[in-house]
Amino acid sequence: YDKAKSLAQQAFRNASSAAIRAEACYHMARAFHAQSDLKSALQWYGQASKEDAELAPAQYGLGQMHIVNGSYDKAVGCFEKLLAANGDNVDALRAAGTLYAQMDRRARAHALSRSRALSRSLALSRSFALLLSRALTRSRALSRARALSRSLALSRSLALSRSLALS
Repeated sequence: YDKAKSLAQQAFRNASSAAIRAEACYHMARAFHAQSDLKSALQWYGQASKEDAELAPAQYGLGQMHIVNGSYDKAVGCFEKLLAANGDNVDALRAAGTLYAQMDRRARAHALSRSRALSRSLALSRSFALLLSRALTRSRALSRARALSRSLALSRSLALSRSLALS
């Protein structure tokens, strides 16, 4: 992560456009976030958002840091900015909806839960879960069949060796 931070700092210092500075800040934040230095991650996500308020990953990361700090109103603000720019952002819908529910703003949580994008995502999640469970079931059945086959082969081998020993 040190190399990533060093390169991001160089990009930040040498960038002539706000968009590139914002990207550099975002990458700094991600590196600190991955290292669990959440205070520094918060600062860099915040700087990235100041450089480019439209940089969605930075807004999302900033929202995450506000959740960690217990600043739910600020976190909701970040997720609402994302939803204003892209109402189909499923991650922002889920995060904002969960926060609204925790903050006893049930009407807003309910409104977000009725989003078509979230409904499609949940339907896809259910479909994926069903396919995965079928695959695992088949995989388990195949594993059982292989184990049984090995067991039968071993039994045959033992029976053959017994019969040869008796002859």
